[in-house]
Amino acid sequence: MKAAILALAFGLAAPALAQEVPEIHRTVPPNVESKVGSAAMWHIKGGNGRCSARGTPTLDITVPPKHGTVRFVTGDVGIPEGSGCSNSVYGRMILYTPAPGFIGQDQFTYNSVRDAMSFNWVGRQSPGPRTLIITVKQ
Repeated sequence: MKAAILALAFGLAAPALAQEVPEIHRTVPPNVESKVGSAAMWHIKGGNGRCSARGTPTLDITVPPKHGTVRFVTGDVGIPEGSGCSNSVYGRMILYTPAPGFIGQDQFTYNSVRDAMSFNWVGRQSPGPRTLIITVKQ
């Protein structure tokens, strides 16, 4: 029952024929790795707001960045925003590192898992592709 409620809460619906890829903007400093997003799957245990992981989401790079690198790391992603959870959960962090000396704009596209229990930290959209537009500045 709770899975159905969470699925409805995230507005999951039948996919449209032409899906627009959401754009998410982040600003990061040069020459260091920065967390630019994360994804987690969880379920709420009982009525106390405690959440536990329901596996690790699968994330894939579909269009790599031109001026840096991206990697996905499993770890504590914090309390999922708007989830009702009172504790942090484990998931996949999205880390971006600009090329040495690069200043300017870069972007990459990744695809997130399609799962009714999925929550995406970098946006409130349903699972699927996302483009992160990264501004690297001093």
